[in-house]
Amino acid sequence: MDQGVTASVVVPWRPAEPEREAAWRFLREWWAHTFPELELVSAGSRVTEWNKADAVELGVVLAESDVLVIADADVMPHPQAIEQAIEVAPETGWSYPVGDVYRLNAATTSAVIDPPYELGQGPVPLPREELDPRRTRYLGRPVGGCVVVTRATYEAVGGFDPRFANWGGEDLAMATALGVLVGPPTRVNLPCWHLWHPPSPFQEPNGNIPHANARMLARYNKARRSRGMMTALIGEHRGPEWLAAHAEDDQHERRPAPPRSA
Repeated sequence: MDQGVTASVVVPWRPAEPEREAAWRFLREWWAHTFPELELVSAGSRVTEWNKADAVELGVVLAESDVLVIADADVMPHPQAIEQAIEVAPETGWSYPVGDVYRLNAATTSAVIDPPYELGQGPVPLPREELDPRRTRYLGRPVGGCVVVTRATYEAVGGFDPRFANWGGEDLAMATALGVLVGPPTRVNLPCWHLWHPPSPFQEPNGNIPHANARMLARYNKARRSRGMMTALIGEHRGPEWLAAHAEDDQHERRPAPPRSA
């Protein structure tokens, strides 16, 4: 890793089920052991109901670096992916250190978070029998699980939108805003593990994101038509000062370039 680049790992966190608590205890040690040179900041939501956007915002305020690794408390990216993503982020604005995501089942997760799994080791591909049968392996969708952004990029898109209450849709909205206002990410195609825990208590019975979040996500999908539409949508929650500083002409359509790979 380029020694001239520093970064902060920001993890939004809420006390939850024992399985989530155990996963985060392990990952907190894994981050500290694997990347001792990086600042590790975990932050909770400042509002009564869990809100990931608010937790990330607090973490970003507390973080000291201008390169931000925003990671969920249940994912283990590959160390080389993190290193490469941090290196390219100052050039591209943002990068995505996730290739194939392997969703571990409960037994495999228990084996990982207990010794003798080596803390400095990175995730590797696993056979189906060691994965969650509900969803075994898939290509990660930016910004899901982990994303690396510069502080300037984070501010340019207004951070995560706090109108996504509790859980669901905020990552896709952030990725859409980044794609429109900043451009495509550099993806580092290395495996990532998602540690098992009970399903989110905030999702719909069928597993979908809450209806209110789905409606807000639809607005983001509509706003991808132009920079002006996206800026106006973000300005609704960031306020008039942010909107005045980031206002763009809505007369020109934007054709995003294809994603890049590191």
